[in-house]
Amino acid sequence: MRPQSVTRPRHLAHLADDQRGYPVIATIGRDDDGPDFGSINERRKLALATFDWCSVCGLPFKGANRWQVAPGDNWKDQLQDTGFVFNEAPAHEICLVYAAHVCPHLSSPGHRMGDEYRAGQRRESHVHLLGFKRTSQVHAFESQLQQELYILGFEQADLVDEVVYSHPADLAARYSALLSAEEVPKLSPGESGLVELFNAQSDGDVVAGAALMGGAAFLQDVFKVQGMDIFSERPTYRSLAVHLLDLRKLADFGAELEDEASRLMSQWILERQDSLPEVLTAWRRAGVAVARAHGLTPSRAKPPGSGRTVPKNALCSCGSGRKAGRCHPGGLRDPVR
Repeated sequence: MRPQSVTRPRHLAHLADDQRGYPVIATIGRDDDGPDFGSINERRKLALATFDWCSVCGLPFKGANRWQVAPGDNWKDQLQDTGFVFNEAPAHEICLVYAAHVCPHLSSPGHRMGDEYRAGQRRESHVHLLGFKRTSQVHAFESQLQQELYILGFEQADLVDEVVYSHPADLAARYSALLSAEEVPKLSPGESGLVELFNAQSDGDVVAGAALMGGAAFLQDVFKVQGMDIFSERPTYRSLAVHLLDLRKLADFGAELEDEASRLMSQWILERQDSLPEVLTAWRRAGVAVARAHGLTPSRAKPPGSGRTVPKNALCSCGSGRKAGRCHPGGLRDPVR
């Protein structure tokens, strides 16, 4: 089904279109030639996990259920051993049902797999969409398709709904109801800036780097994940993340940086300090244990003023290993490649 023939949710209104008219969704890879719908970018997935954003629209869940595509008709058996861990990031229901209408794989019974690892395989006749209340954990683990390649997996908890379809027509009534009841999440100033940066035509490197500084650096094996090698200063990123567990230092860090992604990340954490996403809260809690093991006690109190309490040579969030604000004159919207 052509994307122009399907009513697009307002959740996706901010996304750019490719030359065919498909919205450039949040999770796919991009390069100098534009979006690559055949790839999923792990750095972008890390940002989605950290800020609790939808894999399609790149907007926050804010308490909404998160939906995943199940791995076949026997998904219960396949997921029993993994504990509901999915290789792809979750989506809003309305975003995933829209994808079921326009994505060649999700909309076409018998669609052939196009990648080299599953060549010749076809989509099963029925697709199962699963709705969960929350993402409980995100893991870094070795891919089942490619040995020695680490990817991110999203562990979901509290299954609340299941939708089964073969063809998009089976979803017509449900999609119509979702469109009628649609409410686009309202964004805080910090989150609005991060979303704008993340959904720009780049690989999201600066936002992924800011996610590491904000707490994702405490995810076990995160620097083994595909594409994370651009953040070459591994100990420095983790050390800076430890430093920024202290909200007083985080406030000063954000106030003084030219690096837009890191500044917005700092603003967002301070806006959400008492209601951070579950996954990020767990990562930052692990970071507090690391800090205390080194004799540090991060403060949760935001100070009224600011001063330079962060390392003078703090890194830019793009992964270049350069000082913050020193990568691009006039800003950091484009990643250093």
